[in-house]
Amino acid sequence: MRLRKNAVTYAVAGASVALGLIGVVPTAGATTTDTQLPPAPTNLRLSGVNGLVLTWDAPVTSRTLLKYRILDNGYSVRLTPPGNATRQPTTHVDLNLVCIFGGVNTLSVQALYFSDGTGSANTSAPSASVTVIL
Repeated sequence: MRLRKNAVTYAVAGASVALGLIGVVPTAGATTTDTQLPPAPTNLRLSGVNGLVLTWDAPVTSRTLLKYRILDNGYSVRLTPPGNATRQPTTHVDLNLVCIFGGVNTLSVQALYFSDGTGSANTSAPSASVTVIL
């Protein structure tokens, strides 16, 4: 019997499995694509003098972060400078670089990851949002 879970094919020992996966082993040659989204940034907040900086906490993950995408009302408006082997990407951006003054800005952030070569997702879901009226 074969079950599919998260785009991974498993061979299940025995003819019946009740509610749990007992004796699960990956099938030889099975697809091992991970379809789980990587973690999103957390704790999105306004900081700095007069709250003019959008700041967030980097997600905790074993994957290597490349940079962040800032979204305003669901549209990509800016990418942070990329990180490298010795430095994580920036976790803040000035509001004047991402906001439309005189409007309502609903901001969120996505983490962009280096490809791990397995076909797994390289972009997180958007973080919780912050609404700014300038």
